[in-house]
Amino acid sequence: MAGANRHSQEIYQSLIYRVSAFTPVDENVKSGGQAVLWTAFEAHYSQQRLAALIDSLPGIVFICDNDPEWSMLYLSQGCRALTGYHSDELAGKRRTRTYNSICHPDDQPRVTAAIAQAIAQHKPYVVEYRIRTKTGQEKWLWEKGHGIYAGDGQVLSIEGFISDISERKRVEAALQEKEEFLRLILDNIPQYIFWKDLNSVYQGCNRSWAIMAGLENPEQAIGLTDYDLPWKPEEAEIYRACDRQVLDLDQPLLRQLQSQRRADGKQTWCEVSKLPLHDAVGNVIGLLGTVEDVTERKAAEEALLLAEQKYRSIFENAVEGIFQTTENGHYLTANPMLAKIYGYDSPADLMANLVSIEQQLYVDSSRRQDFVRQVQEQGAVWGFESQIYRKDGSIIWISENARAIWNEAGELLGYEGTVEDITVRKQAEQELHQRDSLLQGVAEATNYLLTNTDTAAAITQALAVLGQSAGVDRVYIYENHPHSSTGEPAMSMQYEWVRTSILPSIQQPHWQDQPYSTFAQSRLYEILAEGRSISGRAQDFPPEEQKILQVDGIQSILLVPILIEDQFWGIIGFDDCRSERSWSKTEESILIAMAASIGGALKRQQAEATIRYQAFHDLLTGLPNRTLFNDRLPLALANAQRQTGLLAVMFLDLDRFKTINDTLGHAIGDLLLQAVAQRLSTCLREGDTIARWGGDEFTLLLPQIYSPEDAAKAAQRIIQALKPAFYLEGHELHISSSMGIAIYPQDGEDAQTLLKNADAALYRVKEQGRNGFQIYTPAINSKASELLALESSLYHALERQEFSLQFQPQLNTTTWQITRMEALVRWHHPSLGLISPRVFIPLAEENGLIVPIGEWVLRTACAQNKAWQDAGMPPLRIAVNLSARQFQEPGMVETISQILAETGLAPACLELEITETTAMQNVDFTSAVLQELHDMGVHISLDDFGTGYSSLGYLKKFPLDTIKIDQSFVRELPTDANDLAIVRAVIALGHGLDLSVVAEGVETREQMELLRSLHCEDMQGYLFSKPLPALSATQFLQTYSSQNCSLALGIQAS
Repeated sequence: MAGANRHSQEIYQSLIYRVSAFTPVDENVKSGGQAVLWTAFEAHYSQQRLAALIDSLPGIVFICDNDPEWSMLYLSQGCRALTGYHSDELAGKRRTRTYNSICHPDDQPRVTAAIAQAIAQHKPYVVEYRIRTKTGQEKWLWEKGHGIYAGDGQVLSIEGFISDISERKRVEAALQEKEEFLRLILDNIPQYIFWKDLNSVYQGCNRSWAIMAGLENPEQAIGLTDYDLPWKPEEAEIYRACDRQVLDLDQPLLRQLQSQRRADGKQTWCEVSKLPLHDAVGNVIGLLGTVEDVTERKAAEEALLLAEQKYRSIFENAVEGIFQTTENGHYLTANPMLAKIYGYDSPADLMANLVSIEQQLYVDSSRRQDFVRQVQEQGAVWGFESQIYRKDGSIIWISENARAIWNEAGELLGYEGTVEDITVRKQAEQELHQRDSLLQGVAEATNYLLTNTDTAAAITQALAVLGQSAGVDRVYIYENHPHSSTGEPAMSMQYEWVRTSILPSIQQPHWQDQPYSTFAQSRLYEILAEGRSISGRAQDFPPEEQKILQVDGIQSILLVPILIEDQFWGIIGFDDCRSERSWSKTEESILIAMAASIGGALKRQQAEATIRYQAFHDLLTGLPNRTLFNDRLPLALANAQRQTGLLAVMFLDLDRFKTINDTLGHAIGDLLLQAVAQRLSTCLREGDTIARWGGDEFTLLLPQIYSPEDAAKAAQRIIQALKPAFYLEGHELHISSSMGIAIYPQDGEDAQTLLKNADAALYRVKEQGRNGFQIYTPAINSKASELLALESSLYHALERQEFSLQFQPQLNTTTWQITRMEALVRWHHPSLGLISPRVFIPLAEENGLIVPIGEWVLRTACAQNKAWQDAGMPPLRIAVNLSARQFQEPGMVETISQILAETGLAPACLELEITETTAMQNVDFTSAVLQELHDMGVHISLDDFGTGYSSLGYLKKFPLDTIKIDQSFVRELPTDANDLAIVRAVIALGHGLDLSVVAEGVETREQMELLRSLHCEDMQGYLFSKPLPALSATQFLQTYSSQNCSLALGIQAS
C-alpha cells in the first residue's frame, strides 16, 4: 500500500512539475540564498494551487499506463462526480476494477483502435463513448489525450482530460429527431418544394421535387442551378427570371401556370408559387418555391370546355327528346328529337302549336296531374309511361324522366327532362305477355308429358292445354310412316284437339294413311323434313294445297316438324278456322318447343320399349334371355294344364365352345354365338321360344306338342342345322351341341323341376360323348348324383396319386415288330375302384382338370419310354392322346418341349394323337400348332378317323404322320360291307398321302387277316395285348419275340 501511495505521489508530483513549469518567477529574486528559499516556497505554493485547480475541474484529468488495456494510473477527483466511482476504485494498484470495464462494450473496440492509431502516429486524439456509472446510469463522455514518449520514442504513458457530454448528445439527438421529422413532413407533401439562395442556387428540396428533377435524393440538389437540371434552356431562363423578380421586388409570385418537362421526359402543367425568405432582421436571403402538378386538372378543364362546346350538338342531335316546360304546361325549350317523336316539323312548330300538355298531349288527361304530383312528392319521375297523341292524331307510348326546377327562393319554375318513344317496347311486352301465357300452357302440357306414363293420354292432355293457351281452333299431331301399300312416305293423324265449335278431323279418311306425293303435299314434306316450319294464311298457299285446307275450313295454319334424334317423325300443327291469322315468332317458337317436348316423350316411350326389350332379351344374340324364358314357362305350363297337353323344355349346350373362345378370343366367340342363334331360330315353330340361358347355354320351350317324338324331331333339326361349318373372320369353325329334354307332365309339373331334369339329361349326353340329345328318364338323376360325387373326387385324384398309366403295343403285322406303345390313363378311386376313362375324361374336359391330368400323363409316358431306352430295349415311339381342351391351351407346345427336355426323350420317340373333332374346331390354329410340333420332330397321329368330320381336304393341310381307323369300323368289318368299304377307302387314302395307317380295336384273327389283305400293316388291339401296367409292359417288351408272336398267330413272319 505504501508503494502504491508513493507511486501516486510520484505521478502527482509529475503533474505538479509539469504545471509549475509554466508558472512565471520574478527576475529580481533569482540569485542568492533568498532566491532559493523564495523559489522553493513559491513552487510549493504553486503545486498546491494546481492540485486544487485540477480536482475542481468538471471532468477527469487522467494518466494511463502503456499496457494492452491502457490501465489508469491516475484519475483526478472529478472521477467520482462523473462515474460514481472514487478514483482509487478505477486507478492505481488498489483499483477494484478497470476503467475499460465501465465503458460500453459496443464503443470500446472503436475507442481503443482510435487511441492506438493516434499514439502510434505521435498525434493527440479525441474520442466520444458511453460508460455505465456505478449507479447504472449511462453517460456520454468526451476524451482528449496524447502520448508521453521516451527519448527513443517509446510510449511511456497517456495523459489527457475526460468531460461529460451527455446533455450535448441529448440535445443533438433531439435536434436530429426534429430534423428527421421535418424532412418526413417535407417528403410526404404531394407538392414539389425547394429553396434557393440569392444567386438562385438550390439549397434544398423535398423528395418529390428531387424525383421530379431526376435526382436520387434531396441532398443531390444542393449547389445546383436550373441549368444543371433536365429543363430546357429556355425553361431555365424563365425560372431564373421569376427568381430575380421575387428576390428583387421582395414580393411573392403565386399560382403561376407553367409548362415543365420532368426528368422522365414527360411534359406537365404546373402551378408554381415562389416566396421571398427573410433573416431575423428582415433581409431577403433567398426564396421558397412550391410546384403543384395540375396536368390532370388542366386536361379536365380542357375537356369541360370541349364538353360545353359539344353540349349544344348533343342537345340538337340527341336520340331522346329533351324539354323544359313551365309549371302550367307550356314548352320553353324542345330539341329536334322531341318534335320528331311528337310528329311536329320542328321544335318551333311544336312550341307554337302544343300549348297545353294536359289537354293536347296525353290520351288520358289525368296523367298530367299524376306527373305533377309525383314530381312534387319525389322531386323527380323516372320511367313515367303514358299514351300520347302525335300531331296527326296517332297514339304512341312514351317514357318520361323529369325533375322540378326551383329558384333560389324555393319557388317552382317548371320542369325539365327527357322523352323516349317506347311504342315498340310496349308492343313487345304485349307479345311477351301473350308468350308467357303460351309458355305457361307449354309448361303445363310438358308436365303432362313428363308425369303421365301413358304417353297417348299425356299427349292428348298436352294438346288440349296448348290449344286453349294459344287461342287456336285445332291442334293435332301427324305421324309419318310407310304407306300401307306402296311403302312411300305417308302420314296419319294420331292425336287432335278442337274447340267445341269446330268439327274434328281425325276420323276423316283424307287424314289417314295418305302419301305425301298423292296428297299434293310433297312441298310440305320437303320443307318439314329439313326441320323448317310452315306458316301462313290458306289463301297464300298453292292452289292444290288450298283445296285440301278448305276441306276442314282452315284459314290459317302453322306446322312444325317433330324430330326424334334428327329424324323427321311427324308434324304438330295449329289451325285457325275463324280468321286469317298472322302467326308470330313467339307462337312459332312455342310450337317448336312443344314439338321438342312431344319428340322427347315419344323418344322416351321408344327408350322405355327398348329398355323393356333389353331387360328381356340377350344383347348379343337378340334372343329372349333367362328372365323372359322364366316368365313364359309358367304361362305355358298353365296353358298346358288347362288343355291337358304336353310341352317340352330343352337345355342346349355348345360342345367345346370354351376352347374356341379361349383360343380365338371373345370377339370370334361372340360372332359364333350370334351365328348359332340365327340357325337355332330357324329350327323352331311359331310360338316356340329359344332363349340364351348364359354363356354357351340355351333353353328352348316347345308348347303344344303331341308326343316326346315332336321334341326329338326338333332336336334332330338343331343337330342338322349346326352341322355345316361356320365361316367367321377367315376361320372355318365346326361346332356341335348337346341337348337334354324334359317333357311336361311326366318329367315334372313345375318350371324348376323341368329345368333341373332337362339339365340332368344334358349332362348324360355329355357323358356319352356329346353331339346328341337325351330325353329325361328317372334313372338320369341317380346317375347325375353319382357324377357330381365323382367330379368332386376328381379334383383331388391327381394330388393323391390315384392316376396310373397302362400301355398297349402297336405292331407291324409284316415285320411283327412293336412300333409304338400307346399310353392310356386309368383312375383307381379309393372306394369305387377303377373308373372308366369314358366316365372321368368328359368330366375332366368339362371342369378343366384335363389340362393338369394330360400334362401328368405326357410327362409320365415320356419318362417311361426313356427308362425303357436306358434299359437297352429297342427304340420305339410312345403315343399319348391330347384332349381338345389340352390342345387349345396356350403354351401347349412350350410345355411339350419342356417335358421332352426334362425327361431326356428325343422328340422322334413321341407321338401325339388328336381326334378329328379337335383338329377341325379351328383349322388354321390346328395347322399352325401341328406344324410347330412337326418341326420339333414329334410325330402326329389323327385318332378315330372317320367318326367325325372326315374332311379329306385337310389331310393334305395338316402335317400328319399317321391316321388311325376307329374301332367302330373294325368291329363289324368281316360282316358289314359299309364298314369294309370305308376301311378300304381310308387305307387307300392314307397310303396315297404317304401316311402310316393304324387299325384300332383288332380282337380277332379274321379282322386281322382282312386288314392285312387290305394292306393295313399296323394294328392295335386285344388280339395282340391288352393295356398293361408299367411293370407288365416292361416285362412284355423284354420277353417279346416277333417270331413267337407270328407263330402264335399261325403266320409266317417276313
